[in-house]
Order: sequence, then structure tokens, then C-alpha cells
Amino acid sequence: MVETPRRVFPAQDAPPGPAHRDGALTVGSKRAGPIDAVVGRTIRALRLSKGISQGSLGRRLGVSFQQVQKYENGTNRVGAGRLAQIAMALDVPMEALLQGVQAIRRRARQEDDPLALLSTGQAMRLARAFSRITDSRVRVAIVSLAEGIASQSR
Repeated sequence: MVETPRRVFPAQDAPPGPAHRDGALTVGSKRAGPIDAVVGRTIRALRLSKGISQGSLGRRLGVSFQQVQKYENGTNRVGAGRLAQIAMALDVPMEALLQGVQAIRRRARQEDDPLALLSTGQAMRLARAFSRITDSRVRVAIVSLAEGIASQSR
């Protein structure tokens, strides 16, 4: 039986994506959309913060590391049961995986999303190292250095 998507509410500010058609968000679409991307970034950030590889998480879930990649990239949707398994594997409440979903309609830029900023291994390593620096002058100097380098590379 083919499931017919139903209109939920007007989505004037909703970002474009597969689940967005004719000015309305649809329910029942099997395609991954913007919410799946947010959930995926959250999974990646939490996995990296715990030092777990994609392969290790995949083994805990009984899926391949490629499947974990697809979840994290927002290419594949994460069902409710799998979301619960991921939460247990990462030892976080299920709600932690959904943080940022409510704000998806308000955010215009990915750089405004703190989880997106920490979704790479290098960013997580930098954040961990920075958190271990106790001298506030050194911390300020590092932030100034990073901001200077970033402004020159634009």
C-alpha cells in the first residue's frame, strides 16, 4: 500500500528539502529531509564527543559503518527504534538526539548551529584541547589567533 503524504501546516519559513512541497511540510515521506540532517549532525557530534568510531557504533547497532555514515550525513532516515538504539549505544537520553529539531525552521545558516560546528573530528579535538587550557590569557590569545586566520581565509 502506498502511503499518501498529508499536509500538516503551512511552512512559509521552512527550509527547502525533500519533505517540503507546495508550501507545506508533508508527513509520510520516505525521503530524508532537513530534520534528518539535524538528527544526523547530532548523532555525529555525540559520537565524536565520546570517542566512538563509526565502525564501533555500527557494531553496537548491528549495522555497517557505511549505514552510520548515511545516518550522520542525513542521507538515510533514522527510525524511532534505531534512534532509541543509538541513544542507548551513546549512553544519552533519546531527547538528546532530537535537540535542534525545533529550531530548524528558525535557523538560516549552518554555522549558527553549535552541533554542526562540532561535527568534525578536528573541531572536537580542538574543543577538547581548548577546554583543558586554564590560563584565560592564553585562551583569549588562541581565540584571537583563530579568528584572524579565519578572516584571512575568506
